[in-house]
Amino acid sequence: MSRITSQVNYQLLVSIGLSEQEAEIYVELLDKQTARPKQLAHDLKLMRPSVYRSLLSLVDKGFALKLDASPAVFQAVAPKIAVTHFTNSTARKIFDARDMTLQALSLLEPRAHTAVELITGAKQWYQLYSQRTKLAKAEVLVISVGEQVEAKVRQAFREAASRGVKHRFIFHRYSKINEAILKGWLGTGDTQVRHFPDAGYHLVIWDTQELAIVASNPDNPSERSGMFIKSPSLATAMRSYFFTLWDQSLPVTPTSFL
Repeated sequence: MSRITSQVNYQLLVSIGLSEQEAEIYVELLDKQTARPKQLAHDLKLMRPSVYRSLLSLVDKGFALKLDASPAVFQAVAPKIAVTHFTNSTARKIFDARDMTLQALSLLEPRAHTAVELITGAKQWYQLYSQRTKLAKAEVLVISVGEQVEAKVRQAFREAASRGVKHRFIFHRYSKINEAILKGWLGTGDTQVRHFPDAGYHLVIWDTQELAIVASNPDNPSERSGMFIKSPSLATAMRSYFFTLWDQSLPVTPTSFL
């Protein structure tokens, strides 16, 4: 397989939710069909423990199988099967998040005042985040992809953090491609960042009073749609969901490395 072809394959795999290293290892494993972590680490010039972790993640995502052998041997799953399974699973998670939101809304007390505003497109999403974060008083909780954002989003974050507003971020992607982006959120006020592998949706909760949930189009991430909701009851329920994921996430620190 040529270097150019491999690079195109890496980019396509990363675009659907694999980390850069997972994509590189999967393409190499696909070329070999079966391989041991030691062999892959040697051929790709990577650390063996890091390769082993990525292989286990590929197994979890349906791109590889761990064979019954000692030392461990891994086998690549055919691309048509692996990619179809993974993208379908990602889509189901997005729909599950949507259904959970709608179910929580249906449980609100009849007299509760709930304001709902539709969100369409990345520009409106960034504008909403910036406006509401500038008004935050105590806490902003964020689940997002881990992408580069507009300057006004960073500015709103810094202004709120300088006023003592606590920020907690969970990012879906954490690879060499976006490592600097994730670590760039650290170092300002009471801010912590974690990584939980997932894809396709964004959730922000402001002061346990209001929230926004947005889904991205997997084929075009700039296409987004969702809802901004003013509801303390729903924000409280989604805050519990956030910290359930937080407890399962891995910390990202200035000194942590892939």
